[in-house]
Amino acid sequence: MESLEELRHPGRVLHIHEKLSSPSRKRSLSEKMRRHEEKLAKAQELRENFIQAKTDKLKDLFKKIEEVRQDKECLLDKKRELFQRKMQRAEEKRKQHLQEIVNKAHDEENKAKEIAFINGLEAQNKLHDIMQQHQSHESRLADMAEERTRRQEEKAAKEVAAQERRKALEAERQARMAELCEKRRRRCERIDRQQAERREELLEQAREKARDREERLSALQQAQLAKESELVKKIQQKQEESARRHEENIEQIRQRALESSIMKYSRGCDDAPKLVRYETKKLCTLCSSLITSEVYLLSHLRGRRHQEALKALHQADVVSTEDSETYNLKHIVDAPANIDDPQVTRDRERHKALRRRCRKIRTRMITRGKEYNSAFKPAPRRDSPNKVRIIKALQQISKLVTNQGSGPWPSADLAALDRPLLELARIMEKRETADQMMFSAQDGFSKIDSVLKAILDSTEQRPCVLPAKSLGYSGRVLLGVCRKSMDNCRHTLYSNLVGNLIDYLMQRLSELVIETTRVGSNSSINTIANLPPDAASAAIFEVLSEVVYVLCDGDIQPAVASQDKGVKDQADFTWQRLQDVVSYCVSVGLADKVSWYFSHVQGPLDNDAGVVEVILAAMRLVSALAKTLAMRSLPEDPTQLIGTLHVTDACGVVSLLYGILLHQGGRSSMPQAPSKLSQTTYAITVAATTLLHNLASLDLPMFQGVLGSEGISLEFRHIASYLLWYCSYWPCEDILHNIIPLVGFFAVNNKENQMVIQSGEVPSVLQQLCNLPWKYFSEPSLTSVLFPTLLACCLHNHDNMIILQQEMSFQVLEDFLHNNQACDKPLIHILQRTHVQG
Repeated sequence: MESLEELRHPGRVLHIHEKLSSPSRKRSLSEKMRRHEEKLAKAQELRENFIQAKTDKLKDLFKKIEEVRQDKECLLDKKRELFQRKMQRAEEKRKQHLQEIVNKAHDEENKAKEIAFINGLEAQNKLHDIMQQHQSHESRLADMAEERTRRQEEKAAKEVAAQERRKALEAERQARMAELCEKRRRRCERIDRQQAERREELLEQAREKARDREERLSALQQAQLAKESELVKKIQQKQEESARRHEENIEQIRQRALESSIMKYSRGCDDAPKLVRYETKKLCTLCSSLITSEVYLLSHLRGRRHQEALKALHQADVVSTEDSETYNLKHIVDAPANIDDPQVTRDRERHKALRRRCRKIRTRMITRGKEYNSAFKPAPRRDSPNKVRIIKALQQISKLVTNQGSGPWPSADLAALDRPLLELARIMEKRETADQMMFSAQDGFSKIDSVLKAILDSTEQRPCVLPAKSLGYSGRVLLGVCRKSMDNCRHTLYSNLVGNLIDYLMQRLSELVIETTRVGSNSSINTIANLPPDAASAAIFEVLSEVVYVLCDGDIQPAVASQDKGVKDQADFTWQRLQDVVSYCVSVGLADKVSWYFSHVQGPLDNDAGVVEVILAAMRLVSALAKTLAMRSLPEDPTQLIGTLHVTDACGVVSLLYGILLHQGGRSSMPQAPSKLSQTTYAITVAATTLLHNLASLDLPMFQGVLGSEGISLEFRHIASYLLWYCSYWPCEDILHNIIPLVGFFAVNNKENQMVIQSGEVPSVLQQLCNLPWKYFSEPSLTSVLFPTLLACCLHNHDNMIILQQEMSFQVLEDFLHNNQACDKPLIHILQRTHVQG
């Protein structure tokens, strides 16, 4: 069809006809050949023209290339010539410079002349400049003098005119003054006459009034006495009424505050409560529990015991917020004044039993000390470079103590005592073994003990005859003598000097209790009175802890891996003495005093360096006692230290941390980043968390029982949450690597404590642990810190496992659990032991 359409294209026939009828088809062959040859000739001509044009272009191009090449060669020649000229010029300059150096070296006189000429020229220039400036100044001064003269003339003219005006005004004023003086004289004469007449009248009236006054005065005095007595009665009544109304208002405010706290905590508020003690203890009539502060109120309302009591009262599995709030307001009331606190009763009975036990332990320690002292032979003396200074200082101390009477020391004697004590302290700070042994050979322990013995002579009415500063210096001397010295520490222990130091320490702590009670008796219970510092207590704490640490590391620890009978006998002998020391500390109530001191910290201690020193030293001693007991695995605690730590809530160290870190509230009260901890707060935090870690290593059930108790568990949860939050802004491995294992020890194999760490405000403690930086999940040295705690928090707890799996994969923890890296971790040992027992 397409071929047909092409054949039938319109006009095709006409086009073919015109083509066939074209004149060129009718030409002859010769004509055609001629025309063809003409075309060939023309084409040949065009081709030659094209080739010629192309040849011309190539010639022009080659010509330009040759010109460029010549230009380049010319340029290179110029550069070469320029370089040669520069080299020649440089050579000339170098020669010239060398010649100048030679000339300069051989012609200093010319140089001096040139310098003199230049200086003279500069001086002439300066003189010329000065002359020009002087001329300009002279011209300006002349202009100024002319201007000043003109102004003075104008001023003189004005002054003359003003003088004329003043003269005219003065004449007018004199005339007016004369007229006024005349008027005043006449008025004064008239007034004098009137006053004389009036004076006579007044004198007569005064005589009459005096008679009337005498008559009324006696009557007024009697009326005044009666009125004053009646007014005193009214004032007393008003004061009594005002005091009664004030007490009622205060009580109403307290009641409203209590109701507000109950309502807030019943509605699920998770803010960190402030460490505020109630003036009157509160009683939960539903659970028969005493509540002492807001912390214990929140912990009790959220506790399982109270929640189960609410469910039993409501007879339902779930209690609504409104019903819970209603029941809490109804059943949280003021505790009656005659109610017995079970804790106080138990403490009273415990102290009674401890006093009986204390007498036996003290008698045994004194007997052993006398036996040691009778058989003691000082070690051979070693020459010391400070021998003369040590002997002289000890002789001065002994002389001053011997010559003193029973009253307070004079200021001169106190200064004389402080000098040798400071001298000995400076010598012992160098920790030279020869100095320490020389001190012991010169019977320095008994002489320092004679100074400290003044502590026992003090009473509440009669203070110590020596100030705390001097007693602190004595403690510093003993600390320097025992520092890293095995022989001196053994002597301190075996001679029962340790027992004396404990007695001195208890006496000082009792005085601190009395002083704080006396200061706080005039104020509210919630008024944070400054705790009294005591250099003597801090020094004795340090001495006791140093002795215990040195003997544990030097005598008891080597016997663990040694088979030598002598080493083991020495370790057993030291252990018996240290066991008596720990038992005596428990029996005299040292842990209770430390707990009392710690519990009175309710705020920062940045400005109380003395208090911080006492707290840190006390923590170190408690850690030393715990370490001593942990050195031997005993089925029972013969020292009763563990039971005492349980009763005293771990010496109140958790409440101490809570008062220091959360005195202004928790994370919810700080919308921005937390402020950086001060050096004192940082030191106390590290020491407190280290102490808690030692207590957990000593006895885990006691540790979990204390930190899981009502009130303490809430404080620990807020402390852990705050420190994890703080370390996310201010990285601090010392604190973080202490608090992470503490959370693990707190939660391991304890269902209730595991629920504590996943409760509270979001993010909870468990969520904060899961959200630590990535390096804690990737670096082996850091995973060994975090992963045991996560395993302890989540194993055998379905709810915590769900929270953990929302943040990370549990497979990572399983891999770590089966890794050799986890074998030496205490938490892993506890989990594996529990798994084997199960």
